[in-house]
Amino acid sequence: MTTIMKRIILSALLTIAVMTITAGNLSITVVQPEYDNMPEDARLTLEAKLEQILTANNVIAGQSDRFAITAKFIVNQKDITPTTPARISEKLQVTILIGDAIDNKVFARTNMQVAGIGVTETKALIQAFQRIPTGSPAIKQLVEDASAQITDYYTNHCDLVLQDAERLAKIQQYDEAIAKLSSVPDFCESCYTQCQDKTVVLYQQKLDIDCTTYIREAETIWGLKHNYAQAQKAMDILLQVDPHAACVKDADSLIKAISATLRSQEAAVAAHQREVEQRNWEMKVQQYNDNLELRKQRMQILGNIGTELTKNLPTMIKAVKGW
Repeated sequence: MTTIMKRIILSALLTIAVMTITAGNLSITVVQPEYDNMPEDARLTLEAKLEQILTANNVIAGQSDRFAITAKFIVNQKDITPTTPARISEKLQVTILIGDAIDNKVFARTNMQVAGIGVTETKALIQAFQRIPTGSPAIKQLVEDASAQITDYYTNHCDLVLQDAERLAKIQQYDEAIAKLSSVPDFCESCYTQCQDKTVVLYQQKLDIDCTTYIREAETIWGLKHNYAQAQKAMDILLQVDPHAACVKDADSLIKAISATLRSQEAAVAAHQREVEQRNWEMKVQQYNDNLELRKQRMQILGNIGTELTKNLPTMIKAVKGW
């Protein structure tokens, strides 16, 4: 496969819906621990803050199934202010962790104290979470330490990433396999290159399998009835065939076969229509000739009647005078 073709295929990967990961950047998934009494608004605020931490430190908040960032917190102090209306003040100890969710291994962690105040406990929590710094030295060090550990993982376990992608491909979960390969950051040069090469191979397999499926579906639709309505349905399916798929020639052949059948039907319909029109015309001509002959016969009868009247006119006149 040429370099140009590889670039075309790799650019096409960006259109796959499941790929929310930007290839070439470190990807970490935000995971929230379960808190029984944690209000939903506060939970969403903490989740958004963790995403901001990743973005601020050049990390993609992606869909990695292995590397995750999460946060835990405890309320160290809770007070109600003697004001009107009363306000709730909470001081929290927040621990932010980044690690390997599959191996249950923490790469790095940092602790901090934040406080919030609000007319409700939920609003106090929300304000406290909003005050978590995204670019503090401790947060930056957290991400750097975790990135080093993730780099080490890809350096020493690249074969596992490739094997896992191959396993997913064998059960035709190509989007998941490609997403896994694309999650490898480009600063892990050797593994990144291997995964990109594997991505091209798997993506080509996905195109070929999809193409075969589309052709079978189109053939089934067309086989039900050979008319323009079914041809349109078949064509809508074949339009999904990628031009880089190996069986694109088969799709072209099916389209040509459908077109040939429709043209043949058009010719047959046109010939039948011409036959009907010719038959109708000949019937009209026959009708005209029949009518013409009938008129001639009528004129002949009238002529004979006139001759008889002329011949018998003197006798008829004498008969009348005798009355």
